[in-house]
Amino acid sequence: MSSSVSYAYRVKEEEMRRRRELAAALDALRAASARYERVRERAAEHQEAWGEAISIPRLLREDRSMTDAASVRAATAALEREAAAAERRLQEEVVDARVAALRGGLVPIGAEVAVERARERRAAAARRTSEADDAVEETLARLLSHLDGEADETAVAAIEATAELARGSHSASGREQAVDSLRLLVQRANGAVRGRRERERALDDQEARLHGFDGPEAGAVRELIAALRGAAVELPDDLDRRVGSALELEGRAQEAGYVASELQRALGELGYELGPDFETVLVDQGFTDFSRPEWPGYAVRVRVGGRPPHLDFNVVRGASDRIDQASRDREVETEFCDGQGAVLAKLEKGGILADRTRVVGPGEMPIEIVAAGAPEESREVSRPAARERER
Repeated sequence: MSSSVSYAYRVKEEEMRRRRELAAALDALRAASARYERVRERAAEHQEAWGEAISIPRLLREDRSMTDAASVRAATAALEREAAAAERRLQEEVVDARVAALRGGLVPIGAEVAVERARERRAAAARRTSEADDAVEETLARLLSHLDGEADETAVAAIEATAELARGSHSASGREQAVDSLRLLVQRANGAVRGRRERERALDDQEARLHGFDGPEAGAVRELIAALRGAAVELPDDLDRRVGSALELEGRAQEAGYVASELQRALGELGYELGPDFETVLVDQGFTDFSRPEWPGYAVRVRVGGRPPHLDFNVVRGASDRIDQASRDREVETEFCDGQGAVLAKLEKGGILADRTRVVGPGEMPIEIVAAGAPEESREVSRPAARERER
C-alpha cells in the first residue's frame, strides 16, 4: 500500500504503430491529393494560353469514409496513378501545342505578336519550296518536341526567338548556328526543369517522413517546406536534421498522448472523476488530478513524462482542520492503493506495461497540500474514527 508510487512504463510497439499507420496513410492521401490539384492548376494555366488544346484533369471527389490504413493506402496509390497520368497527358499536350504553334497551326490566346508571327509562318510555309527550308522546319519541330512542357516561360521565349532566327536565316551557316543555339537552349531549359523536379521530390520525401505526425514541431517543418516550394532558393543544408528533430519530439509527444488517453479511459471505466480536459492538461502541463466521489477534498495527482518515461501518482488534498485528519489521510491513501492494481490491469489491456519503481506507504510522509483542493468540513470524521466513537 502506498500514498505515492512511481512506475516506469513502455508502450507496446504494435499499439503505437497501428495508430501511426492510419495517420501516416491519411497524410499520404492528402499529399497525393495536393499533387493532383497542382496538376489541375498547371493545366488551367496552360489552358489560358492554349485554349482547348489543353485539357484539365477531372475533379476528384474525396472519400472520407475510410477508417483503416489499408483502404487509405489503396486510395492513395490509385490517386497517385491518376496524378502521374494527368502529368504525362499535360506534358504531351503542351509539347504538341508548342510544335503546332511553331508550324503556324496554333496561336497562343491573347498574344497579338504571336498571332502576327503565325500568319507569317503560314505565308512562309506556302512559299517554301526548297528542301533546306523543309529540313529546318522539321529540325525545329523535333527540337521543340523535346522541350519539357514545364519549361520556364522565359526560356520558352528565348527558344522561340532562336527558332525564328533559324527560320529567317538565308544562309546554311546561319541556320546551322541558330539550330545549335536552339539545341543548347532546349537542353538548358530541360535541365532547369529536372532540377526543379528533383528539388520538389526532395521536399516531397522530407514531407513524407512527417506523415503520421501532426504536432507543433511537425507543423513548423511543414510550413517551412511549403515556403520553400514557392521560393527559388537553395534548400537548407539542415533540412534533414530539422525533420529528424521534429520526428523525435513528435514521437515522444505521441507516446505521451497515447498514454494519457489510455489512462483517461482506464480511470473513467473504474469510476474515477476526471476533468473534461484530463488528457489535454496531462500532456500540456505534465500533471493533472483525478478523484472519487467518496473522497471529498482529496485527489490523486498524476504526472507523466521524463526519460525513461514514467507515471507518478500521489494523494493530495486541500487545506483542512479535521479532528481526525491523519486518520482520514491514511484512509484515502489506503483506498487509493487498493485500486492501483485495477488501473494497471486496464493500462496493460491498452498496451501499456508499467513496472513499479518507487513506493511511499500511507502515513510515511505528510500528505501534499494543494491550494486548488476543496477543503472538507472540520466536523466530518473518517469512517474508522466514526466507527470507533459508536462503540
